[in-house]
Amino acid sequence: MTTSDQLNGVGAPDSTNPTQTSGGSQPDQARQVAQQAQQSASQVAQQVGRQASQIAQQAKSGAAQQFDQQRQNAAQTVDSVAQATGQFSQQLRQNNQWQIADFVDRAADQLQSVSSYMRAHDFNDMVDDANDFARRQPLLFLGGAVALGALAARFLKSSGSRTRRGSSYQYSGYPNQYIGSPVAGQYPSYRR
Repeated sequence: MTTSDQLNGVGAPDSTNPTQTSGGSQPDQARQVAQQAQQSASQVAQQVGRQASQIAQQAKSGAAQQFDQQRQNAAQTVDSVAQATGQFSQQLRQNNQWQIADFVDRAADQLQSVSSYMRAHDFNDMVDDANDFARRQPLLFLGGAVALGALAARFLKSSGSRTRRGSSYQYSGYPNQYIGSPVAGQYPSYRR
């Protein structure tokens, strides 16, 4: 190679072409590229794993906060019902209905206990207690689950039909006369 060739770059290794880098053959260079790709993929996988873990932790934290708020609201509602039940018991006592008042007092005490339990325990404690109860009393637990499901279905069904009735019928002002069309033939129109 002449001096003019060196000045013009002829025969010099090209740093942009990986096949012409000094210090190794093509298989060595291919291994290096594969190792670099593997390291990059490993780093990306670790980063994705950390981000997924952070997102899961944030979602779990948000759900726990939301449950905690709902738990406090439910405890407050149960406490209000317990107080109203206690007042009802006092009215029964004033009317000399002692036996019924004793029963209502026990119900108010139980409601107060439920409210206190809800305030004192977090989600994990409640789940653990429910699991323990299900192991100790499986039939009672299943019966309670069925009863709660039936009550929820009944509530949802009645709230839905009330909405349909309210929007489908109007009272005309005359006895037994309603104006409107029934929803899927549920409620016949009465006219005299």
